[in-house]
Amino acid sequence: YGYQRVQQHDWQRPLRIARGYHDRLAPHADRLGLQLASEAPWASSVHWLSCIRVPAAKRDSLMAFLAEHQIETRPFFPPMHRLPMYSDPSFRQGRPLPVAEELGDTGINLPTYTALGEADLDRICQAVIAGLAR
Repeated sequence: YGYQRVQQHDWQRPLRIARGYHDRLAPHADRLGLQLASEAPWASSVHWLSCIRVPAAKRDSLMAFLAEHQIETRPFFPPMHRLPMYSDPSFRQGRPLPVAEELGDTGINLPTYTALGEADLDRICQAVIAGLAR
């Protein structure tokens, strides 16, 4: 049964959504300090999540702005060493983890519901742009 479900899944829908976000947001990226997900030439993403990165100082206010516009977002997964079960400094052996911390502080997951239409993508992207331009 699981194999049949995988075979029936429309794998093009998440790709369409990811491309929709990229096409709408890329022209504004440099001006707004926005970073879009990229794909290595040898890789092929399944686009389970559509992620963006914004300046850390703007992430929480952007998420609040989007929520005011009925757009649900989620922050990136927190770095493991910030989780209570791994808070003991020995977990990271006293080393700084700047990449994990930056990703945790700057990342936002945008809506990826596969039934999102073009108008939905337009509305979400316009709100992201407006929220970052404030």
